[in-house]
Amino acid sequence: MTSPTPEPRGLNVSISCDYNFVWFRVAKTGTRSLDRLLETEIDDYRYFERRDPIHPQLTDLLKNGCFRFSIVRNPWDRLVSAWRNKIRREFPKQAQFLKMLAGTASENEIAAAQSDFSEFVRLLPGSPLFLNEHFWPQAELLSGIELDFVGRFERYSDEITHVLNEVGLGHLASAIPHRNQSYEGLHYSEYYDHESRDLVGDIFQADIARWDYSFETVN
Repeated sequence: MTSPTPEPRGLNVSISCDYNFVWFRVAKTGTRSLDRLLETEIDDYRYFERRDPIHPQLTDLLKNGCFRFSIVRNPWDRLVSAWRNKIRREFPKQAQFLKMLAGTASENEIAAAQSDFSEFVRLLPGSPLFLNEHFWPQAELLSGIELDFVGRFERYSDEITHVLNEVGLGHLASAIPHRNQSYEGLHYSEYYDHESRDLVGDIFQADIARWDYSFETVN
């Protein structure tokens, strides 16, 4: 019996026919590092954004038993990373994310959310930011997709080594970059107060349940 073939529209994916894999990409899980590693090694490596038309090569791979994988991340940690990268710091596309908040928050609230993570979290319920893959719950992004392997960002080097071995690229394991999970020396839990921790737990409860994540603290 063949595996059900997911509808790839609306997903960011990377593929290789030569190495017979489809990588279902989840933002803020070390995608850029792995993307660069594969791009330099694989001649037919291709990346399709969720707005791109479905490519015949992608359809063929999904129908013919390719290796399907993804990487997920603790949602409390992932959200801190997304906030620091897309909301807090100045970067070329920051305005597009702030504009999403403008429909449901005042200018004063948005200004506070840029400098205070807990204030940002309080604006999230009902926010259109969830239309963007950097904030979208991972369980929803990967809903209905049958995967051969789901790696954890928290074990990045080991998990990517497993993926590389599966697709015949084990010799690249020594080039996997180290993932530094601290933020200016702080553990992600230090960005939360009790209210924001519980809010994120409610918003991302599907991620927490599916991959058995918990809120971790440092001693």
